[in-house]
Amino acid sequence: MSNNSRVMVVQQDSNGLGLAGLIFSCIGWITCGLLCIPGAFLSFLGLFSKGPKGTAIAGLIVGFPGVLFFAFIGSAILAGFIGIGSVAAVGGAAAVTAANKPLADLEASGEAASPIDSDLLTENTAMEPEAIDITEEPMSAAPESAGLPLLPETPEDPPLPQEPLIELEKPSPDDTADKPVVEAETSLFLKKKSDVKVELREFSDVSGRFRVQAEFLGLDKGNVRLKKADGTVIEVPLEKLSAGDIAWIGRQSNP
Repeated sequence: MSNNSRVMVVQQDSNGLGLAGLIFSCIGWITCGLLCIPGAFLSFLGLFSKGPKGTAIAGLIVGFPGVLFFAFIGSAILAGFIGIGSVAAVGGAAAVTAANKPLADLEASGEAASPIDSDLLTENTAMEPEAIDITEEPMSAAPESAGLPLLPETPEDPPLPQEPLIELEKPSPDDTADKPVVEAETSLFLKKKSDVKVELREFSDVSGRFRVQAEFLGLDKGNVRLKKADGTVIEVPLEKLSAGDIAWIGRQSNP
């Protein structure tokens, strides 16, 4: 008879707690020892299970030093990362709030203007015609429908006041011999004064809407001094006058 031998292989049960503890302990070193705590705990429980104890012992060997590392060093590292992140988040939120607060206050008070409105306001201001700044007796503007600008509606200028000539008393025979030179000079002065003619010129602003008949008296610190026909003296900035008037004033100032 032949003897038949049979070989039976009995598969041992695996230690699940020990294997899980080993995996957690290995990953725990990446997290500065945080996951080594549950890894070491699972490996410790695996020592009392019915399965093999090899994985449980390996889990304890890897996990227990990780627990010590986390207790003294790893916890400080994680706390530092968390603190830096929270400070950065709070600081960024505070900076955004501080930057938006002035705009919010202006919008709430109604003082903020959009860039388009600001550009339109600047263009409208630049398109407004400049008028001569005359402090005395401002002239009325001509209607827009008129072809040419009209003179201000004022009554006709009165003639220039003529100073009466001083009648000289006839000198006595005694005075005639003493003052022949004085009498001759007085007569010549009165004659020259009566021959002087006042030159009136029509001055206008840059736009040509305002005009005035006046006598040019001179320049005073960039202002043109004019004397109207009624004797009123006005001062007008030189840059407010038209180009023709400025050229004429230049010729009068530098003959």
